[in-house]
Amino acid sequence: MFEARAATAAMVGILLSAGVLTAGDAARIEWRANEFTESTQSEATLAVDEAGRVFVAWSSRRQQGGRYGVYGRWFGPDGTPLSSEITINGWTDSHQRRPAVAMLGDADGVQQPWAVWASHGQDGDGWGIFARAIDGGVELPVNLDGRGDQTMPVLATHPRAASGVVVWVSSGETDDEDDRTQLRARRIDASGLGLYLDVSDAACRVQSTPAAAVNADGVSAIAWSVREPGTTDLTLAVRCFDPDGRARDTTTLGGPGATEPAIAAIDGGFAAAWIEPMTSGAGHRVWAQRLDANGTPLAAAVPTDANADHQYGVAVAATGDGGFAVAWNVRTQRDDGDVVVRRYGPRGTPLGGAERLSGFSRGGQELAPSGVTRLVATPGETLLGVWSGNGTGDGSGVYVTRHGTAGPSPTPPLDAIAVRTQLPAPHAPPTFDPGRTRRPDSPRAMVVGDGSFGFDAVFDTGWDPPDPHMAVGVDHLVVMTNGAIAFFTKSGQLTFEDEIEGGGGFWGSLGASGFIFDPEVIYDPMTDRFIAMASDRDTGVGRSYVLLAISDDGDPNGVWFKHRLETTALAGQTFDSPNIAVDDSVVYVTGDRGGGGGPTYPVFMYDKASLIAGNPPAITRSALLPTTTESAGIPPVVHGDAPALYMVEHGEGSSNAVRLIALQDPLGTPTFTTMFLPVSSYTHPEDPPQAGTGVRPETFDARFWSAAYRDGSLWATHHVNSSRVVVRWYEIAMNGWPDSGQEPELLQEGTITPAATARTFFSAITPDRFGNAALVYSQSSPTDFISMQTAFRFQSDLVNKMQPGVERRVNTGPWFTNRWGDYARIQVDPVDGKTFWAHHEYATSGGSWRTWVHAFTPAFPTGDATCNGVVDFEDLLTVLAAWGPCPAPPAACPGDVDGDGSVGFSDLLAVLSGWS
Repeated sequence: MFEARAATAAMVGILLSAGVLTAGDAARIEWRANEFTESTQSEATLAVDEAGRVFVAWSSRRQQGGRYGVYGRWFGPDGTPLSSEITINGWTDSHQRRPAVAMLGDADGVQQPWAVWASHGQDGDGWGIFARAIDGGVELPVNLDGRGDQTMPVLATHPRAASGVVVWVSSGETDDEDDRTQLRARRIDASGLGLYLDVSDAACRVQSTPAAAVNADGVSAIAWSVREPGTTDLTLAVRCFDPDGRARDTTTLGGPGATEPAIAAIDGGFAAAWIEPMTSGAGHRVWAQRLDANGTPLAAAVPTDANADHQYGVAVAATGDGGFAVAWNVRTQRDDGDVVVRRYGPRGTPLGGAERLSGFSRGGQELAPSGVTRLVATPGETLLGVWSGNGTGDGSGVYVTRHGTAGPSPTPPLDAIAVRTQLPAPHAPPTFDPGRTRRPDSPRAMVVGDGSFGFDAVFDTGWDPPDPHMAVGVDHLVVMTNGAIAFFTKSGQLTFEDEIEGGGGFWGSLGASGFIFDPEVIYDPMTDRFIAMASDRDTGVGRSYVLLAISDDGDPNGVWFKHRLETTALAGQTFDSPNIAVDDSVVYVTGDRGGGGGPTYPVFMYDKASLIAGNPPAITRSALLPTTTESAGIPPVVHGDAPALYMVEHGEGSSNAVRLIALQDPLGTPTFTTMFLPVSSYTHPEDPPQAGTGVRPETFDARFWSAAYRDGSLWATHHVNSSRVVVRWYEIAMNGWPDSGQEPELLQEGTITPAATARTFFSAITPDRFGNAALVYSQSSPTDFISMQTAFRFQSDLVNKMQPGVERRVNTGPWFTNRWGDYARIQVDPVDGKTFWAHHEYATSGGSWRTWVHAFTPAFPTGDATCNGVVDFEDLLTVLAAWGPCPAPPAACPGDVDGDGSVGFSDLLAVLSGWS
């Protein structure tokens, strides 16, 4: 899902706002770093040179031809902009993000900023780490082994040391399915990259979340989290290295579950901070500790603040008095985020209480939850912190706060750093096929057993989140994510895969841009066709389009009829979160109107007959649905007679109703009829906690991520409630509304609440033709990684209840970004009508996502001819009515209990033996 935001400030460039702290009456100056204000700028880091000039770097979503890119900008000590935005990465074929920056002195002692970042696909396989000097340097590959993923880079230096260290997490260097990740580190100086450091001898353990610091003597301290494979039992390790690379002993820090460290060099040693889970399960708390020059604790660790709110994203900086400062994020149940800071003296004694770092307090503010530099102390007791979120002039930008008692020094002249604005000369990358998400021999996991079957579908494409979607046909599956479309047989064999963006992608022949997102795909059983869809924002011309592709038959490995249809008039420059649906005569596409434009929801209607024949739509209609929330859920395929296309919409904030919408006469004069249906009250959803990190996936709101209509009932699901997010589902009898004169009726309403601290979110639902229903969703808790789960109910089960969920795939480690989902998909097999196919996301310890397809057939009782979970007189009548040979597939044959292709005495005996 893409969120577009129009710039609201009249000033271009930097916006300054000043305030006064209530604690200590200290001056605060705050400014915005980014000039580009669309989508999201985050993962911010900063470095300060000896003159007090500030270099800020960040990741910008969708700025680089629709992809992530890494950008930076120079500022004076007082926030005066000294440059425009600088594009740090030179290679732009895929995504670049998670920068880290630091100052390095050259042979003459002149400081210059260096940056490292993660680049997708540039090293030939997955994510790789690259570095360059900002002063016009070329890109240098940091990891020498290009296999697998290299993520979470950090860069540490010291103003008086001649060299620094780059640390990162490596996974997939071998095909070991234990998914162990290892820390890698290299020396770096002004001339480039040096020797590798032997970070850890615990090669059999999972290592992650690195942080690093370098002292004035050139001694490096590296901190990281470590755990045994297959567990969530985390501990912290610290190891120091002499300037020549010789390793010192490893020290363990923190209590159970300690993770996400930060470390800084202080007089006589180092200061470390990290987060640990609260015993209440409410979240994490920040702890801090002084260490000596070998990384050994000098005193007991202490919590920085004892309040009960969730704390994460800790950062540490050395202060000029020999002490240190710790900053962190605080999140309440309202999900508003604040950045706070607390100072400590040379002995680790608190110097006052915690106080807010950021001046802007409306909405959310957040330090990047990583080991990169986000907090720096300058002379005169001044702290500089960089954060992202809601601030002056941008609701999701990057901001720098100057927090302290000393006024800023004068800004150096611009010509002193003019060379710093030069763009890089890109290093020639290895040969790489952008359509290949992994090397061909990458193993795809597959599991079979217990009436189910699952396999890896799409590997990380660099897009975040993946938005997994899927359609199931007679013999094939079509799977889509941001960045990929793939075809599989029902045995899990990959038969085709391609990227969906750009001139070489699936829609490339139509002139599709590089900004293709939010794809969906459906199977139309009425015509035996697959229909794929995605949104296309052409940033070069400021227009939006919907991309459609229709297979010429039920085999996707053939001809597709493709169309690029403009949506700008109703949707603006960004047609966001589109949904697709089909009935017997119409293909519908709905979505959000990006970039503002009022509370309306565009709906486009195309005649199906033209599209199926391979022609542009002969009839096109469009309409704007008045709405307050946008993102209404629509059923992808209308099964059975329905007088309208139904949609369902949530209420903002707190609500005790859902809004039902009926769209009629779609190819004539489209009209909407709406009503509110009372349901149990619900609120804005919590962002769910997960084991091993303070990062929480963003759940946005209570929108309906999935809806399905079958034989008179509308089924729908969303995630709700701020105290503990859970999946809720509904079955609504539509009763022929609005033509019948009867209003819809709520038949069932249930929630997925598996355990006291578990959260469930990002769900999809579908019924089968027997009245049964199934869900797929994500689940996590403070002590559990995110997992993919499915739940099922027979039509005969207790009303409002699903059977206990079943874990289908589980993350092998924490997920360190706040985007997950957003989509999921579950569909009934159109051939047997009993098997459910589910598609969702999971993640590896190395920080890459994958998607998982899982098929399962419920355990129907012996003799259950009606497939409703019980064997009774109705099953007997079904067998007798269907007596004889079954019709040809895919037609249903409900009386064929034993599956032999005919209904006879063996089926009758099965019913009698299973009678309940």
